[in-house]
Amino acid sequence: MKTLEQFLLTREDLAHKMAKLSGILGRIGLSERQAILEELEEECQDLNFRVLISGEFKRGKSCLVNSLLGEKILPMKIAPCTSTITEVHYGDTPKLTIETPDQSIEKPFDDLFKYCSIQGHQSLPESERPIEKVIIEYPSRLSHQALTFIDSPGLNEDWNRTRTSLREIAQADVLVLVLSCEMALSQSEQLFIQTHLLPYTDRLFFLWNRADAIWDKPVEQEALEKRSQKHLQQYSNRIFYVSAREGLIGQLTEDDTRWTKSQIKSVLQSIEEYVIQHKADEKLERLWLRALQETNYTLQQLLPRMNGLLSLPTKSLLEIKVKLLELTETNQSLQSEVRNHITQYSDQILSSIEETLDTFITNIPANITKDFSSLQFEPRLSRQEREDIIIDWFNQWLQQALHEFTQSSVRTALEEQVKGLKDELDRIRQQAQRNIDTLIGEEDDDDLVLFSGQWVEDMGIFISTATSLLLLNINKDRVAQDLLKVRAIRGWLIGSTLSDSDGLKLANQLKETIQNERQAILDTQRSNLSLSMTDLQNSIFRELHLVQSDLSQQIERVIQLHTRGKQDTSKEQHMLQFETLKLSLHNMHAQLKNILTPHTPK
Repeated sequence: MKTLEQFLLTREDLAHKMAKLSGILGRIGLSERQAILEELEEECQDLNFRVLISGEFKRGKSCLVNSLLGEKILPMKIAPCTSTITEVHYGDTPKLTIETPDQSIEKPFDDLFKYCSIQGHQSLPESERPIEKVIIEYPSRLSHQALTFIDSPGLNEDWNRTRTSLREIAQADVLVLVLSCEMALSQSEQLFIQTHLLPYTDRLFFLWNRADAIWDKPVEQEALEKRSQKHLQQYSNRIFYVSAREGLIGQLTEDDTRWTKSQIKSVLQSIEEYVIQHKADEKLERLWLRALQETNYTLQQLLPRMNGLLSLPTKSLLEIKVKLLELTETNQSLQSEVRNHITQYSDQILSSIEETLDTFITNIPANITKDFSSLQFEPRLSRQEREDIIIDWFNQWLQQALHEFTQSSVRTALEEQVKGLKDELDRIRQQAQRNIDTLIGEEDDDDLVLFSGQWVEDMGIFISTATSLLLLNINKDRVAQDLLKVRAIRGWLIGSTLSDSDGLKLANQLKETIQNERQAILDTQRSNLSLSMTDLQNSIFRELHLVQSDLSQQIERVIQLHTRGKQDTSKEQHMLQFETLKLSLHNMHAQLKNILTPHTPK
């Protein structure tokens, strides 16, 4: 794919084939599986690239989203404004929907400020709290080009809002971190890059906003470029100096010179080029594979079974139906196995996190002393300057060490446990399918291929979010306060380095601080894991039910055909119709294979 237009055409083609398969499933009576295909078709039609706008408050994120859209849609203020995740999609007419934990509610579009801003959010009735997401549909040309812009709450404003942003980071196709030309680069912004964005630097864009403030100040421009080279270029070379305000005004007034000078146009072009080159095939691949799986399953399992059932008399079909009802008890036993395995692996995952975290904490003094040589003091620094250097050095060391720890020890432990859980659940899923095959006298298939399952992706998001939460739960202020308690201050007043004894005291204090944070970290992981595992369990239960429902609905359909056949058509004609469906599916399966080339992760 070379353009967003090609992506949209491919998306439309894939959705059309899903709709066709859905119709075939409906014709053979599989209404529940048909409903799933309809859901997948709708998901395919809505498939967009998610561009997450992130950053601390007072960086102009909402203004940037408005500038990217070319419309003044989101509320903009100097005070912290965005209260929750806000998604802007294309829609033929303006529409506002709020999502709470229990429901989605359409609201008057004129109430946008009330639901998007912190100030308006405070006046909402309890029945509309908490709001998890605000979804805006708007007839913006840019959103119509398959880009969804997501305005996230400001970082470091509130823990719950920051945690929400972390989950969005794990799912975003493009990450835009908004900085301010007027505020340089704060320590907390640098820490956020190090702790939460390092796994995603392949999709990371840095935008220095409010560049119009330094357009006529070449010295400040040069200083900012040097700061970018020193602190940002190691993570991404996609660095832009933009003016969201000027870009928005340029769009609203149709002033192309102003729009071009704002550099927003260049940012949009760069984002479009990135998603087409790196995300387009990958974005479509999951739904493409699912369509192939469903088509193959229908060809290899459902239609042959339908032909077999058509050859049976109604009496035999009724007998199978009775046995199928008896199989419900067996499915309940399989569900019980699922619960047990999920509980067992949840405990193992938490135990692995706890074990690896304890090892990390224990090794802090030994690991940190290896790096003391990089902590240097220039001559004639004041005591306060030395304290600041030490606190900053220890904080940065901790963040880097935590990042390496989560990406190696924690992530490896989680992935190993998730693989073990997947193997156990796949065994149960295969057993459910074999129970059905045995019931109707089909041969056992040792090479039974299972659907990949949405839960695999959900667990990937869990792993990413869990490691991010592990990092975020370390209280940076507590680290600084506790380090200042160490009675080694006299050793900091002279010399160019810390003495070994002072360094060890500080290292032991850091170990004690993280030890005190340990339980809060584990509690957060436990809560996050519980939610993910509940979603997983429901997903597996739905699949077990669907396997049984397929056969039940097929039997009902064949009984209907037998009854109708006595009046207006023969069994041979029904079989001929299914052969026609089979040919149609074979053609569609061949066409599906040519839609996309499988994405190979780097």
